[in-house]
Amino acid sequence: MGNYNCNEYIRAGPYVSVWQRKEDRYIEEGKLEIRTLSYFVGYSLAAQLISEMTYGKDGLVKLVRFKVDDSVSLVIDRAKNNLLNKIYTNDFGKFDINFVNETKNSLGEVIKTNVAYDGFDNEGILLVVEQKRKSGFEKPYVVTLAHYYAINSSFLFGWKTYDAGISMVVNIRVFDNDLDVICEGSSAHASWAFLDMFQHVSRTRFWRWMTCPYYAAETDRRERSGMNSTQVKNEMEAKLENDDEEGTSCEKPKQRGNVLANQGMIKGRNNGNLVVKNLYLGRRNQ
Repeated sequence: MGNYNCNEYIRAGPYVSVWQRKEDRYIEEGKLEIRTLSYFVGYSLAAQLISEMTYGKDGLVKLVRFKVDDSVSLVIDRAKNNLLNKIYTNDFGKFDINFVNETKNSLGEVIKTNVAYDGFDNEGILLVVEQKRKSGFEKPYVVTLAHYYAINSSFLFGWKTYDAGISMVVNIRVFDNDLDVICEGSSAHASWAFLDMFQHVSRTRFWRWMTCPYYAAETDRRERSGMNSTQVKNEMEAKLENDDEEGTSCEKPKQRGNVLANQGMIKGRNNGNLVVKNLYLGRRNQ
């Protein structure tokens, strides 16, 4: 039946809260680790992130499953030669706006990005799945998933306002035949920054990591500190383990292994790391 633990409640913004829950189940294959992050706006569930990680009896991670709104499922599993199998995002078609970008970087790597968005002027959810493969290969060597939620809405004749922006970014690759999963978040941001990003993405049908205000702000900070554009690029590449100059995500430097060392929403300082497995992202009923 497993062990149920790690219930925490955090205030993310005015009338917006986050619950965290962790559960371990011991199964025939080994262990199933489930983590759930639930975002509440008032008393309504606005978004729920559930990750499910399957460990083999050898202790290695075999598979990570992410679900979105009960109807979207993303599965990441190992292939041979330290590669990942392709991620299928057919269910993104259920979102109001969805598109695919495919670009190449200076190293000749192909970057395929699937984006899905649902929302309004004052509330929305954005999902991003990026698969990066090296030249000459059909399968990706690294996958990045991002989830952004934001709301800025008044009620009771403007006396009270829901106001929060929350992000989660997950980076997955294979290391020594083990799925390495590193997650940034959940982290709090200004709601207007994400709402502007949502409108930009829905209007242009294009995504790059510089669109993320957190990534852009970090780049701007480095440039203001006196670093030139080449130094900024080199530092970001080093922090992302020599990924391309576009940056793989809004992440901090990676940590090896599956960790729960968060000082973001869970510890209340809004800038932590959290390993997440099986992602469910729900939308609040209107």
